[in-house]
Amino acid sequence: MPPVLVTPPDGTLVPVETCRDYCFLRGENYSTTLVAAARDAAEAYLDGYAGVLGRSLQLTTWREDFAAWGTLRLSMPDVLADSVNVTALDEDGIAVPGTVELDVRQDAQGWYVEASGPAAVRVQVEYQCRAPEAVRKVAIVVVLMLVKHWYHRRDIVLEGAAVEIPFAASSLIATIRRGQIA
Repeated sequence: MPPVLVTPPDGTLVPVETCRDYCFLRGENYSTTLVAAARDAAEAYLDGYAGVLGRSLQLTTWREDFAAWGTLRLSMPDVLADSVNVTALDEDGIAVPGTVELDVRQDAQGWYVEASGPAAVRVQVEYQCRAPEAVRKVAIVVVLMLVKHWYHRRDIVLEGAAVEIPFAASSLIATIRRGQIA
């Protein structure tokens, strides 16, 4: 079962003014609404579990459910180990009181939690994650490239070859996709 986003990012990765400047938009001859829409689309395209990067660029909280105690492999990278909280739930979804033993670790496959506790029907893990600064810096450039591309190419059909996203943006995305930069 995929992770559930509990707390989305607080704000955006790139301010609309930065996008405007990158697109060389001056004066009143542009639409802030369109720039913001392109920025939001670019960030959504990249960010989160379903984004092309498969990681959270900004601080977010996720929740995953597991059928039993043991090795609980988390779906998201860049976990903040001290944010992990594990809860045992009964058949009604009510937290089962008792001590939960847990150890948060990372290996070549990603983050996981070794956990044990009281009898439960379901074990729920809630955690925060955020991509490293190096990833966020590259993501900001990709967002800017996408905003500029989409803002200046709003038509459905273009003369010549249609390009979904610029090659440079695709190349940068490949370098920061989940598991590429630690």
